[in-house]
Amino acid sequence: MLFRDIALSVFRPSAYGELVRKGAARALLYLLVVSLPLALTQGWRAGRLIAVTLDEAAQAVAAGPDFRMVDGTLEFDGPMPYHVTTGDGKVVAIIDTTGATDRSVLAGRENFVLVLADRVIIRNQGQVQDFVFSEQFGPDVSFSRAHVVALLSRFSGWGRVVAVLGAAWSLLGKVFAALLLTFPALIAAAARGRTTEFGKSWTVACHALTLPVILGFVRVLVQADIAFFGLLYWGSALVYTIAGTAHLPPAPSCDSAAGPAAAGPPAAGPQCAGPPTVGPGAGEEGRPDREEKQEEEERPKGPPIL
Repeated sequence: MLFRDIALSVFRPSAYGELVRKGAARALLYLLVVSLPLALTQGWRAGRLIAVTLDEAAQAVAAGPDFRMVDGTLEFDGPMPYHVTTGDGKVVAIIDTTGATDRSVLAGRENFVLVLADRVIIRNQGQVQDFVFSEQFGPDVSFSRAHVVALLSRFSGWGRVVAVLGAAWSLLGKVFAALLLTFPALIAAAARGRTTEFGKSWTVACHALTLPVILGFVRVLVQADIAFFGLLYWGSALVYTIAGTAHLPPAPSCDSAAGPAAAGPPAAGPQCAGPPTVGPGAGEEGRPDREEKQEEEERPKGPPIL
Protein backbone atom coordinates (compact mmCIF):
# COMPACT_ATOMS: atom_id res chain seq x y z
CA MET A 1 0.00 0.00 0.00
CA LEU A 2 2.82 2.42 0.85
CA PHE A 3 4.68 1.76 -2.40
CA ARG A 4 1.46 2.13 -4.36
CA ASP A 5 0.85 5.54 -2.77
CA ILE A 6 4.43 6.55 -3.57
CA ALA A 7 4.00 5.50 -7.20
CA LEU A 8 0.70 7.37 -7.50
CA SER A 9 2.16 10.48 -5.88
CA VAL A 10 5.11 10.59 -8.28
CA PHE A 11 3.76 9.22 -11.55
CA ARG A 12 -0.01 9.90 -11.45
CA PRO A 13 -1.03 13.29 -10.11
CA SER A 14 -4.48 12.49 -11.50
CA ALA A 15 -4.81 9.97 -8.64
CA TYR A 16 -4.53 12.68 -5.98
CA GLY A 17 -8.32 12.70 -5.72
CA GLU A 18 -8.17 9.07 -4.60
CA LEU A 19 -5.38 9.83 -2.13
CA VAL A 20 -7.30 12.77 -0.69
CA ARG A 21 -10.21 10.50 0.26
CA LYS A 22 -7.92 8.65 2.69
CA GLY A 23 -7.88 11.68 5.00
CA ALA A 24 -5.46 14.26 6.37
CA ALA A 25 -4.23 12.09 9.26
CA ARG A 26 -3.29 9.31 6.85
CA ALA A 27 -1.43 11.88 4.73
CA LEU A 28 0.62 13.01 7.75
CA LEU A 29 1.55 9.42 8.58
CA TYR A 30 2.48 8.85 4.93
CA LEU A 31 4.75 11.91 4.89
CA LEU A 32 6.54 10.85 8.09
CA VAL A 33 7.12 7.30 6.82
CA VAL A 34 8.40 8.47 3.42
CA SER A 35 10.69 11.04 5.08
CA LEU A 36 12.05 8.63 7.69
CA PRO A 37 14.98 7.23 5.61
CA LEU A 38 16.17 10.75 4.82
CA ALA A 39 15.75 11.87 8.45
CA LEU A 40 17.65 8.87 9.84
CA THR A 41 20.48 9.34 7.34
CA GLN A 42 20.82 13.05 8.11
CA GLY A 43 20.67 12.46 11.86
CA TRP A 44 23.21 9.63 11.74
CA ARG A 45 25.66 11.70 9.70
CA ALA A 46 25.36 14.69 12.03
CA GLY A 47 25.88 12.52 15.10
CA ARG A 48 28.82 10.71 13.54
CA LEU A 49 30.45 14.01 12.59
CA ILE A 50 30.23 15.20 16.20
CA ALA A 51 31.58 11.93 17.59
CA VAL A 52 34.47 11.68 15.11
CA THR A 53 35.45 15.33 15.58
CA LEU A 54 35.56 15.02 19.37
CA ASP A 55 37.46 11.73 19.21
CA GLU A 56 40.07 13.24 16.89
CA ALA A 57 40.35 16.28 19.14
CA ALA A 58 40.90 14.05 22.18
CA GLN A 59 43.62 12.10 20.35
CA ALA A 60 45.34 15.30 19.18
CA VAL A 61 45.34 16.77 22.69
CA ALA A 62 46.67 13.53 24.18
CA ALA A 63 49.48 13.35 21.60
CA GLY A 64 50.50 17.02 21.91
CA PRO A 65 52.61 18.82 24.53
CA ASP A 66 51.42 18.82 28.11
CA PHE A 67 49.52 21.83 29.49
CA ARG A 68 47.49 22.84 32.52
CA MET A 69 45.28 25.67 33.71
CA VAL A 70 46.25 27.11 37.11
CA ASP A 71 44.05 29.79 38.67
CA GLY A 72 42.84 31.02 35.28
CA THR A 73 46.31 31.09 33.67
CA LEU A 74 47.39 28.63 30.97
CA GLU A 75 50.77 26.89 31.33
CA PHE A 76 52.13 25.17 28.20
CA ASP A 77 55.17 22.85 28.13
CA GLY A 78 55.81 22.77 24.37
CA PRO A 79 58.11 24.94 22.27
CA MET A 80 56.62 28.39 21.71
CA PRO A 81 55.25 29.82 19.63
CA TYR A 82 53.63 26.44 18.97
CA HIS A 83 52.06 26.13 15.52
CA VAL A 84 48.98 23.95 14.98
CA THR A 85 48.79 22.88 11.33
CA THR A 86 46.38 21.00 9.09
CA GLY A 87 47.29 17.99 6.96
CA ASP A 88 48.47 20.20 4.11
CA GLY A 89 50.78 22.21 6.39
CA LYS A 90 48.57 25.27 6.78
CA VAL A 91 48.92 27.02 10.16
CA VAL A 92 45.48 27.42 11.74
CA ALA A 93 46.44 28.25 15.34
CA ILE A 94 49.35 29.51 17.46
CA ILE A 95 49.89 28.81 21.16
CA ASP A 96 52.22 31.16 23.04
CA THR A 97 51.95 31.78 26.78
CA THR A 98 55.25 33.68 27.04
CA GLY A 99 53.84 36.98 25.81
CA ALA A 100 56.17 37.13 22.79
CA THR A 101 53.24 36.74 20.36
CA ASP A 102 50.38 39.22 20.25
CA ARG A 103 47.17 39.64 18.28
CA SER A 104 49.00 41.27 15.36
CA VAL A 105 49.49 37.75 13.92
CA LEU A 106 45.76 37.75 13.11
CA ALA A 107 46.22 40.41 10.45
CA GLY A 108 45.49 39.13 6.95
CA ARG A 109 44.06 35.81 8.18
CA GLU A 110 40.45 34.82 7.48
CA ASN A 111 40.12 32.09 10.11
CA PHE A 112 42.66 31.73 12.90
CA VAL A 113 43.04 30.92 16.61
CA LEU A 114 45.59 32.50 18.95
CA VAL A 115 46.00 30.97 22.42
CA LEU A 116 47.69 33.19 25.02
CA ALA A 117 48.28 32.74 28.74
CA ASP A 118 45.02 34.39 29.78
CA ARG A 119 42.73 34.10 26.77
CA VAL A 120 41.85 32.59 23.40
CA ILE A 121 41.40 34.95 20.45
CA ILE A 122 39.35 33.59 17.55
CA ARG A 123 39.14 35.23 14.14
CA ASN A 124 36.26 33.79 12.10
CA GLN A 125 35.28 35.27 8.73
CA GLY A 126 36.97 38.53 9.69
CA GLN A 127 35.19 38.78 13.07
CA VAL A 128 37.45 38.71 16.16
CA GLN A 129 36.30 37.44 19.57
CA ASP A 130 38.21 37.22 22.85
CA PHE A 131 37.47 34.50 25.42
CA VAL A 132 39.20 35.32 28.71
CA PHE A 133 39.75 32.21 30.84
CA SER A 134 39.01 33.89 34.17
CA GLU A 135 35.74 35.30 32.82
CA GLN A 136 34.60 32.07 31.20
CA PHE A 137 35.64 29.57 33.88
CA GLY A 138 36.20 31.73 36.98
CA PRO A 139 39.44 33.12 38.45
CA ASP A 140 40.21 29.96 40.46
CA VAL A 141 39.73 27.40 37.68
CA SER A 142 42.40 24.70 37.42
CA PHE A 143 42.61 21.56 35.27
CA SER A 144 45.16 19.42 33.44
CA ARG A 145 45.49 17.91 29.99
CA ALA A 146 44.15 14.60 31.30
CA HIS A 147 40.94 16.33 32.35
CA VAL A 148 40.49 17.80 28.86
CA VAL A 149 41.06 14.44 27.15
CA ALA A 150 38.56 12.73 29.45
CA LEU A 151 36.01 15.48 28.87
CA LEU A 152 36.33 15.28 25.07
CA SER A 153 36.02 11.50 25.13
CA ARG A 154 32.92 11.74 27.30
CA PHE A 155 31.26 14.29 25.04
CA SER A 156 31.83 12.11 21.97
CA GLY A 157 28.99 9.92 23.25
CA TRP A 158 26.64 12.84 22.69
CA GLY A 159 26.82 12.01 19.01
CA ARG A 160 23.93 9.59 19.56
CA VAL A 161 21.82 12.34 21.07
CA VAL A 162 22.66 14.60 18.14
CA ALA A 163 21.64 11.80 15.75
CA VAL A 164 18.21 11.43 17.38
CA LEU A 165 17.63 15.18 17.57
CA GLY A 166 18.79 15.61 13.98
CA ALA A 167 16.35 12.98 12.73
CA ALA A 168 13.48 14.54 14.69
CA TRP A 169 14.36 17.99 13.37
CA SER A 170 14.38 16.67 9.80
CA LEU A 171 10.90 15.15 10.20
CA LEU A 172 9.61 18.36 11.72
CA GLY A 173 11.02 20.26 8.75
CA LYS A 174 9.05 18.08 6.32
CA VAL A 175 5.82 18.71 8.23
CA PHE A 176 6.50 22.44 8.14
CA ALA A 177 7.22 22.22 4.39
CA ALA A 178 3.86 20.52 3.83
CA LEU A 179 2.17 23.26 5.84
CA LEU A 180 3.78 25.93 3.66
CA LEU A 181 2.66 24.14 0.48
CA THR A 182 -0.91 23.94 1.74
CA PHE A 183 -1.45 27.66 1.12
CA PRO A 184 -0.59 27.64 -2.61
CA ALA A 185 -2.73 24.49 -2.83
CA LEU A 186 -5.69 26.40 -1.38
CA ILE A 187 -5.14 29.26 -3.84
CA ALA A 188 -4.88 26.91 -6.83
CA ALA A 189 -7.98 24.98 -5.73
CA ALA A 190 -10.03 28.17 -5.38
CA ALA A 191 -8.91 29.37 -8.83
CA ARG A 192 -10.04 26.07 -10.37
CA GLY A 193 -13.39 25.98 -8.60
CA ARG A 194 -12.35 23.05 -6.43
CA THR A 195 -13.01 22.52 -2.76
CA THR A 196 -10.96 24.73 -0.47
CA GLU A 197 -11.10 22.50 2.60
CA PHE A 198 -7.80 22.82 4.47
CA GLY A 199 -7.51 19.08 5.14
CA LYS A 200 -7.77 18.17 1.47
CA SER A 201 -5.19 20.77 0.41
CA TRP A 202 -2.91 19.55 3.22
CA THR A 203 -3.19 16.00 1.89
CA VAL A 204 -2.21 17.17 -1.60
CA ALA A 205 0.82 19.00 -0.15
CA CYS A 206 1.98 15.91 1.79
CA HIS A 207 1.92 13.73 -1.32
CA ALA A 208 3.46 16.49 -3.46
CA LEU A 209 6.61 16.27 -1.31
CA THR A 210 7.21 12.63 -2.26
CA LEU A 211 9.58 13.22 -5.18
CA PRO A 212 11.52 16.07 -3.48
CA VAL A 213 12.07 13.90 -0.39
CA ILE A 214 13.29 10.98 -2.51
CA LEU A 215 15.69 13.27 -4.38
CA GLY A 216 16.95 14.63 -1.06
CA PHE A 217 17.57 11.12 0.25
CA VAL A 218 19.55 10.14 -2.87
CA ARG A 219 21.57 13.36 -2.64
CA VAL A 220 22.50 12.73 1.00
CA LEU A 221 23.18 9.05 0.37
CA VAL A 222 25.68 9.65 -2.46
CA GLN A 223 26.96 12.88 -0.87
CA ALA A 224 26.39 14.79 -4.10
CA ASP A 225 26.72 18.56 -4.17
CA ILE A 226 23.95 19.59 -6.59
CA ALA A 227 23.84 23.24 -7.59
CA PHE A 228 20.51 24.98 -6.95
CA PHE A 229 19.13 21.87 -5.23
CA GLY A 230 16.84 24.01 -3.08
CA LEU A 231 15.27 25.46 -6.22
CA LEU A 232 14.79 21.96 -7.63
CA TYR A 233 13.31 20.75 -4.33
CA TRP A 234 10.74 23.50 -3.88
CA GLY A 235 10.04 23.87 -7.60
CA SER A 236 9.09 20.22 -8.05
CA ALA A 237 7.04 20.27 -4.85
CA LEU A 238 5.09 23.31 -6.08
CA VAL A 239 4.48 21.75 -9.50
CA TYR A 240 3.06 18.57 -7.94
CA THR A 241 0.96 20.63 -5.53
CA ILE A 242 -0.67 22.69 -8.27
CA ALA A 243 -1.16 19.62 -10.48
CA GLY A 244 -2.76 17.70 -7.64
CA THR A 245 -5.34 20.39 -6.87
CA ALA A 246 -6.86 19.88 -10.34
CA HIS A 247 -8.21 16.54 -9.11
CA LEU A 248 -9.79 17.70 -5.87
CA PRO A 249 -13.58 17.41 -5.54
CA PRO A 250 -15.48 20.37 -7.03
CA ALA A 251 -16.65 23.12 -4.72
CA PRO A 252 -20.30 22.84 -3.54
CA SER A 253 -22.77 24.67 -5.81
CA CYS A 254 -26.33 25.96 -5.45
CA ASP A 255 -27.64 23.18 -7.72
CA SER A 256 -26.24 20.52 -5.43
CA ALA A 257 -27.61 22.35 -2.40
CA ALA A 258 -31.13 22.35 -3.91
CA GLY A 259 -31.26 18.56 -4.13
CA PRO A 260 -32.87 16.23 -1.57
CA ALA A 261 -31.90 17.15 1.98
CA ALA A 262 -29.59 14.71 3.63
CA ALA A 263 -30.35 13.30 7.04
CA GLY A 264 -28.86 15.17 9.95
CA PRO A 265 -28.09 18.83 10.57
CA PRO A 266 -27.16 21.02 7.59
CA ALA A 267 -23.46 21.29 6.78
CA ALA A 268 -21.66 24.48 7.71
CA GLY A 269 -20.57 26.76 4.90
CA PRO A 270 -22.00 29.35 2.53
CA GLN A 271 -25.68 28.84 1.85
CA CYS A 272 -27.31 29.43 -1.51
CA ALA A 273 -29.75 32.30 -1.63
CA GLY A 274 -33.39 31.19 -1.63
CA PRO A 275 -36.56 33.06 -2.74
CA PRO A 276 -37.07 36.37 -0.98
CA THR A 277 -39.37 36.38 2.01
CA VAL A 278 -42.00 39.01 2.61
CA GLY A 279 -43.79 40.37 5.64
CA PRO A 280 -46.27 38.51 7.80
CA GLY A 281 -49.25 39.81 5.80
CA ALA A 282 -48.33 37.56 2.86
CA GLY A 283 -47.81 34.40 4.91
CA GLU A 284 -50.18 31.97 6.51
CA GLU A 285 -50.50 34.16 9.58
CA GLY A 286 -51.54 37.24 7.59
CA ARG A 287 -54.09 35.50 5.32
CA PRO A 288 -57.18 35.50 7.67
CA ASP A 289 -56.91 39.23 8.30
CA ARG A 290 -56.83 39.95 4.59
CA GLU A 291 -59.86 37.72 3.83
CA GLU A 292 -61.93 39.33 6.59
CA LYS A 293 -61.17 42.79 5.26
CA GLN A 294 -62.18 41.68 1.75
CA GLU A 295 -65.58 40.36 3.02
CA GLU A 296 -66.38 43.67 4.69
CA GLU A 297 -65.71 45.53 1.45
CA GLU A 298 -67.98 43.18 -0.56
CA ARG A 299 -70.91 43.22 1.95
CA PRO A 300 -73.86 45.30 0.49
CA LYS A 301 -74.55 48.46 2.30
CA GLY A 302 -78.22 49.20 3.33
CA PRO A 303 -80.01 52.55 3.44
CA PRO A 304 -78.84 54.91 6.07
CA ILE A 305 -80.58 54.69 9.41
CA LEU A 306 -82.59 57.79 10.24
